[in-house]
Amino acid sequence: MRRQALTKILGTAVLLLGGCVVAESYPAEGPPAPQSEVVLVAPGPEFVWIGGEWTWHDRWVWVGGHWARGPHPQAVWVPSTWTKTGNVFKKTPGHWR
Repeated sequence: MRRQALTKILGTAVLLLGGCVVAESYPAEGPPAPQSEVVLVAPGPEFVWIGGEWTWHDRWVWVGGHWARGPHPQAVWVPSTWTKTGNVFKKTPGHWR
């Protein structure tokens, strides 16, 4: 009886997640050195350059930078960081402050 209940709960969770189960993986080595980027002219004075960064998808993948509008005129972009935690590196995502 408990097994049937657990099976129903897990089945419901899979349906709610759109049928995909995601297992997070973390790199054992920190990201490579940043790639150099050509920063083009801002599309307007209210735009802030968000530099490219390395992200982890079972391997290091470079995501190029882009221009973005902050949530308010004094907003400052704080880049993401990678911190060694135990034997792996974990990412703190970039954010506006």
